[in-house]
Amino acid sequence: MRIWLIVLLVIILCFAASASDDNGFIRYDFASRNGRQLMRATTPGQLQTPTNFERRLPIRNPDILGQVVWVDRGHEFAIAENTTTSPDGSMIFAGWWLNNMRYSAYASAGLEYPLWRYNVETPWTMPVGASDSKFAGTGAGLPLFLWNHESPLPDYQYAFDAGYNGGGASFSGNGNLLAIVSAMGANDGVLAIYSIATEDTIFTRHFVPTQGLYGVDLSLDGSVAVVSCYGQLYVYEIPSGNVREALPNYSQGIAKVSSNGSRIANGDYTGVVYLYQWSGTTYDTHWIRATGHDWVTAVDLSDDGSTVVCGTLDFVGGQIGGGKFQMWDGDSGTELIDYDEYGDMVASVALSTTGRYAIAGSWGQYGATFGDVVTCFIRTSSVPIFLLADDLDEPGSVFSVAISDSGHYASAGGKAVHARQFGNGGMLYSIKVRDPLTNDVAVASIDEPGEFLAPGEVAIPSATYINVGSQEATFATACTVINMQNDQVIYSNVVNVLNLPSFQIYPVFYPAFTMPGSGRYRIKFSASMAGDQDLSNNEMTLMLRSWHDIQAMSVQSPFDEATVEWPVTAKATFKNMGSFYETVDVTLSIQDSTGAELFSTISTVYDLEPYAEEELEFEGWTPNINGLYRAIFTATVDSDYTPTNNTITREFHVVQEMLYDDGRPDVSIWVDAYPSSSNRKFAEKFNPNVIAPFTITNVRIYIAPAAYDGTLDYLLVTAELDGLPDTANYHAAIENPELPAPDNWASFDFSAPVMATEPLWVVVHWPDITASGPYIGADGSGTMDRFSYWHNDASGWNLYPFYDWMFRMTLSSGVGVESEYYSGLPEKVTLGQNFPNPFNPTTTMRFGLPNTGWVKLEIFDVLGRKVGTLLDRQFDVGYHTAIWNGRTDDGREAGSGVYYARLTVNSTRISKKMLLVR
Repeated sequence: MRIWLIVLLVIILCFAASASDDNGFIRYDFASRNGRQLMRATTPGQLQTPTNFERRLPIRNPDILGQVVWVDRGHEFAIAENTTTSPDGSMIFAGWWLNNMRYSAYASAGLEYPLWRYNVETPWTMPVGASDSKFAGTGAGLPLFLWNHESPLPDYQYAFDAGYNGGGASFSGNGNLLAIVSAMGANDGVLAIYSIATEDTIFTRHFVPTQGLYGVDLSLDGSVAVVSCYGQLYVYEIPSGNVREALPNYSQGIAKVSSNGSRIANGDYTGVVYLYQWSGTTYDTHWIRATGHDWVTAVDLSDDGSTVVCGTLDFVGGQIGGGKFQMWDGDSGTELIDYDEYGDMVASVALSTTGRYAIAGSWGQYGATFGDVVTCFIRTSSVPIFLLADDLDEPGSVFSVAISDSGHYASAGGKAVHARQFGNGGMLYSIKVRDPLTNDVAVASIDEPGEFLAPGEVAIPSATYINVGSQEATFATACTVINMQNDQVIYSNVVNVLNLPSFQIYPVFYPAFTMPGSGRYRIKFSASMAGDQDLSNNEMTLMLRSWHDIQAMSVQSPFDEATVEWPVTAKATFKNMGSFYETVDVTLSIQDSTGAELFSTISTVYDLEPYAEEELEFEGWTPNINGLYRAIFTATVDSDYTPTNNTITREFHVVQEMLYDDGRPDVSIWVDAYPSSSNRKFAEKFNPNVIAPFTITNVRIYIAPAAYDGTLDYLLVTAELDGLPDTANYHAAIENPELPAPDNWASFDFSAPVMATEPLWVVVHWPDITASGPYIGADGSGTMDRFSYWHNDASGWNLYPFYDWMFRMTLSSGVGVESEYYSGLPEKVTLGQNFPNPFNPTTTMRFGLPNTGWVKLEIFDVLGRKVGTLLDRQFDVGYHTAIWNGRTDDGREAGSGVYYARLTVNSTRISKKMLLVR
């Protein structure tokens, strides 16, 4: 799914990414500071502070039954937007987004440092999923990644079709099936059911995402998948792929399905929760419950279908009125919990398999409100068994929570400052949700060695262990190293830990071992105690890698199309997947459609550390013939462990059209709305790719996906004056151009001659009316060409260096009207298009006569009134010219506007439309 940023250009540049329809439900705004993105979430009550709430005293439940195991605040200016807990509770997986984006894996009962991380770049958030052995993650511009718990090396990548963006992933209960959803804007979505056991796609099905794709939920038994779109829920049967039913969904939330697909729960933006029951032929409404708040923002359904929970947001007099957590019995609809001590939206909720334990995450205190940030409940009580208060424990906002099947472990992730404040940074909690077991020890972290070891390197293994039981513990720890190629144990050692108090940690250092050679090894740390009541957290493993491996990751340039006679600067990204710092030569070869090499060059990356990636830029190459070409990038490194991943290829077409974009907009953008801004324009510069004289034949502008009710009042192609568009000197113009629906190219044909090789500018202008848009598509791919400008009366012309406007122009060599009039004798009466057009104040018209005749050439305005007569006499056979000086017959200047030149020769009459712009 591609998410479109709607950008308003004002003196302080802010980005507004809409995740809603025009009514503006939950949105994200962006700004930047010191080169890092800042974000805030908004709702209709964003700028208002309620006055009917007082700050709560720090009253705590004296019988709290949960504990924070650890908090990761090493955010690197990123937000833990999405988090999940493995069903057995042993692992936590998070998508850290906004800056320094990465996926991170943690041990629930460990420490706050991730076991591993996998860095990515994406313009939008990163949904995640987990089974007891696998993690899944995706996002806009990313494939679906599938990892084993123990290693950041992806086990599998599910590639989406071009233009489609990952929107969610969900595992079946046994982890054998994975539901994956993606979408291309609002045009098309795809559900794929992938078998992890057979490594094969069972089926793919297309659906209409309506106003946005928000996720997918797969039933525990793998029989039903529910795809959540804003406007519609699509319920699919597995393995047939048949649509069981489509249900309404007035929400940006993700609907939930019970273990066998018999029940589905969702909520909407009218504050209502629905539970549907499968009758064998249809999903009937089992019950409906009004929350008493304006919005339902999150729902969950226990796997056994016995329990439904939701989070809400309320507005009081148009102001933020807080949120609440509610729980109902699935069978009867009886309300079990109604807890409203949240200062803002409850953004996420989760249930254990039987519905006995629940967790809720809130945005927390806002303005004069008060409230909890994280709360945990047991089904029998409306008093939280665990909570984090916003004014005492956590100043930030929680966006995502998850809980294990048993309810034993939970996670909560979010933003370090309030969601409604511009900022970045985040936090991720591991929480023990219920009473500690009597006897429970766990591996907290692997401390040494790291993932990369060279052959012959000596390592001292060490790990930290923790007693998460309620009584002190004596237990044995072990460290084992296994050669993954032959399963041979090459190292093993045991260390005993005596009388470790409850919730205390203990680091253990083992005797040294020597890495025997290149290859893959697994190091395992384990704790063993008689009577241990939770074995899921007793082991941690890490893959040790010892090899050279460079992987070709992606091609940033050339795009799918490149402009003839413009330099192509190729760019590609390579990643060090090996264990050593590497200096790597990468060769670029450009070939034509026959495979003949036209150009070759080498770029070198120096001292690339393991898991680091680098974008390489190559010497430029200028194509001089249109056609199909191929750019081949190949990395070379000695003793490469996987040489098959060293090469990446991009096929591209060289075309006559001048372009800066990759054809896919990254943002929807315009100048701030009237009347706060007036005389609003965009302009983009083009250096002609042909030598004058030439003809401007076409201009295209991309109307972005965002809905609009405004218009453009003109489009111009101008000359340049002092490095900016010369809007008083036009080559071509269209008044009130007809525009397509959002997410389409607007194309305009011209026949405008240009006699000098000089820069051209395309200019569009918004009228001074109170309307929204139209928004222009802008592309942030590759190198910014820095030819895109914006204008209003207050600021004048300003370079916009962050994106390229999606404007395109096509030129053809020569001037068509010249050849028309000087090639032999005319075969019929002709009247050529005036040039220049538009003009100020003078324009020339040429006409041809196959025979001697009386010629009348007159000028009329759009109302049909005659403005002037240029010619009214006899002419000989051949071609002739006439000039209009922009004045009427009585010598007055004609005003700006559309005029018609009408040629009458005997019974033949021809008219041409002209545009005078003063």
